[in-house]
Amino acid sequence: MKTIKYKNIPFKDYTELYYYLQKELAGVMQKDGKHHDEVIKIKEKVNEIIPLYTEERHTKVIEYWETLDKKFEDVIDIPGLNLRGEEHIKYCIPALIRCGAIPLNKLKINQVYLGRCRNNRYAKWDGKEFIYYRTSFNNRYTDTINHFEEDNGYDLFVPIKEVSEEFFK
Repeated sequence: MKTIKYKNIPFKDYTELYYYLQKELAGVMQKDGKHHDEVIKIKEKVNEIIPLYTEERHTKVIEYWETLDKKFEDVIDIPGLNLRGEEHIKYCIPALIRCGAIPLNKLKINQVYLGRCRNNRYAKWDGKEFIYYRTSFNNRYTDTINHFEEDNGYDLFVPIKEVSEEFFK
């Protein structure tokens, strides 16, 4: 693995260098305001490495999904879905199913499931989508969300366990 150097400091990857530069930039900007040239140099270096950092980060995300094999016991075990489109289909869906998420073809109509989405842990499958309760500004209402195999560009529900109806109240 190639070591990256900046100011004779070795970094294991562009992610480490990127965060180092962000801290360095914050430190310089907190000074007395007479370090304009230094700020510009750091920002130029940040802009130079952003494409490399982004590519490296993306590669790490793909590797994460390819090697994920932890059995989902609770919603805390379910990772956030950070890939979309073809990559979601190719990497996320197989990994989620491999780790215990319930596939679309195994769902039961009117069954309540424990799972993960941004706004709730419990949702009921109606045969087309999940229905769940959501609270916003002290108002409680129902909302719908797709199963993780039917990505529509919005949040998705990842069911891992059937639960009783009492969890849906």
